[in-house]
Amino acid sequence: MSKFVGGKKGSSVDLGKNAPAGVYSLADQYQGTRLGGWDGGIVATGGIISDYQEPTGELYRAHIFLAPGTFTVTSTGKSGDTTYDSTVDLMVVGSGGGGAGALPGYWAGAGGGAGGIVEVEKYPISTSPGSYTITIGNGGAGGVRNNPTTTFAPSADDTVFTNPSGPLTITCKGGGGGGGSGASVPNSNQRGREGGSSGGSGACPGSGFLAPENAASTQPQFPTQHGQNPSYPSPQNIRQYGHFGGWGDETSTGEGSGGGGAGGRGEDVDNPKSATAAKVGGPGIKNTWAVGSSKTYGKGGNSGPPTGGSTQLGAIMNGDQGTGNGGNGGSNPSAAQPGGFGIRGSVIVRYRIGQSRTGAHLTAKATGGAIQYVGDQTVHVFYTPDNFVNASGGALNCNFLMVGGGGGGGCDNGGGGAGGEVIVGTNYPVPAATHAVVVGHGGRGARAYSPPAPNDQGYIGEASTFNSLTARAGSQGGGAGTVARTGQSDMGNGGGGAGVNDTPGANVGASAPAPASPTPTVVYHGGFDGGNGTSAPQYNAGGGAGAAANGVDGDGPSPTMSNGGAGYQEPAPTAILGTPYYWGGGGAGGSWYEPPVSVAAINGGAGGGGAGTANAPGGTFSGTAGAGGLFTASPASDPTGGGHGANGTGGGGGGDGRSNSKGGSGGSGIFIISYPT
Repeated sequence: MSKFVGGKKGSSVDLGKNAPAGVYSLADQYQGTRLGGWDGGIVATGGIISDYQEPTGELYRAHIFLAPGTFTVTSTGKSGDTTYDSTVDLMVVGSGGGGAGALPGYWAGAGGGAGGIVEVEKYPISTSPGSYTITIGNGGAGGVRNNPTTTFAPSADDTVFTNPSGPLTITCKGGGGGGGSGASVPNSNQRGREGGSSGGSGACPGSGFLAPENAASTQPQFPTQHGQNPSYPSPQNIRQYGHFGGWGDETSTGEGSGGGGAGGRGEDVDNPKSATAAKVGGPGIKNTWAVGSSKTYGKGGNSGPPTGGSTQLGAIMNGDQGTGNGGNGGSNPSAAQPGGFGIRGSVIVRYRIGQSRTGAHLTAKATGGAIQYVGDQTVHVFYTPDNFVNASGGALNCNFLMVGGGGGGGCDNGGGGAGGEVIVGTNYPVPAATHAVVVGHGGRGARAYSPPAPNDQGYIGEASTFNSLTARAGSQGGGAGTVARTGQSDMGNGGGGAGVNDTPGANVGASAPAPASPTPTVVYHGGFDGGNGTSAPQYNAGGGAGAAANGVDGDGPSPTMSNGGAGYQEPAPTAILGTPYYWGGGGAGGSWYEPPVSVAAINGGAGGGGAGTANAPGGTFSGTAGAGGLFTASPASDPTGGGHGANGTGGGGGGDGRSNSKGGSGGSGIFIISYPT
């Protein structure tokens, strides 16, 4: 007997793949579809879930990974079923390269290259082994300022979708860093670094019109990404994107070029040359697989902007997390600016789950974000800015969770960045209207400068906002020459203090103002303090505060010293995504120790907090990233620096040891809202 639409009463049931014949309600049909049981098809977990309908009427589910994770397949399509087969569409986005730093006066930084991008249609998956490990590379750090030999920026790490079968593993190269500029910069440093898309080349008088690394002397064609994944067996199903950055200036004008983009080359320097005429990075490409509407990925970084201002400008992100955009070059006011960090990439896996006749998929009362269904709730997840549009005709009684961006970690025994504030709403009325959602970026981590003070502290994160409510960002971690927080009195949580005492007060963790008073429908979680650092003989920096606990002091109780504070954990019965995740974990502090003194724990706080790194005459050590969040923070290592806070959790960045590398960047925030389906 076939399965007919009917009027079965009671709550919907989760149907297995081979549900018995009978009469099922629309709600039951939807539940069966989402579990692969109604029409058959793939059942999988991992990442942010997004269900949407294409204009053709086909229904798709996407899994969106903004940080490392695992795509786990528990069921696939039935043998011989051409409608719901065992293949997915796969998009892998490499992380962007860093923008080059500027020199004072007239040397603008070149833009970083975007990460390479790969799109694969009908990628085969199976339940054996069933687990596909996803590695999201760290974006390239921004180039340091005011150093003619090192203003070039680091390239980004690769993003990888790992298939245990080997040849089917998909690798996206990280973007190349922007080339350096200056009267004495070596030609090898002036060239944009190679990568998925290469960075723009810098400026140096008498150098000749320099192309990026490994570009042809004539018009360049394609960089490194196009040589990746040569063993993939179906070349007709795979598309790879990446282009070279712009050619550099051979005069003393100091004009930087744009970084390469996934969709085209970065802009070359041209006449009339001017260091205040920013050159545009290459364009990105558009893709609809995440939420059904078009998003742009893989834009190259621009060369240094034409205006000066605060050094915070060097920390401005070139787009949203997950896009793999290259970092912007530093501008050239009298003090010069560092380059911007590259944006981390992402992985998107999608597959077909139904047709338009499955009516329960069409009952969303609002639009915006990635939509999924948890129990009897429709859930919208915003991991980038968007609009939540209540189109129901009346107020919706909603639950929500909002997290601010995490703070960046410090370097040179740097303190951990703080996690973002968490706001939880219950039975919160949202009128029928369009409501802007702002998802805060994480603050960039510190870069080591010479002299270090005061530039080795991290940067504050950005707040997330919705409907006049604000989830405050986390404060930055301090560095050797600074206190953990300078003049940022409105942060949701405090950053950690440095682990040395070069300057009075550098050891003191930042305190945070108390959160707003709760209301019957809104509760705030934050207002915790960063941990204090210690001096000789154990130079342990303080951990950044989390949304539920203070950061741990460098001389705190063993084995927790220098750990990031724990984030806020949702109660299991009311967890908005069905799992009681942690949010807003603090980043760990960095350490330098000399035996027989033991190393600090330097673990990130639960909820996406980045781990710290430690250096010692006898070796190096890295802590463990904070667990329990929707995503896991990137690992820390020496000499690459503190671990980045997990995107989508508001985790703080981890502090660096004495490797003078960099502090980890804070993770971006998130906004999640639900209402009865």
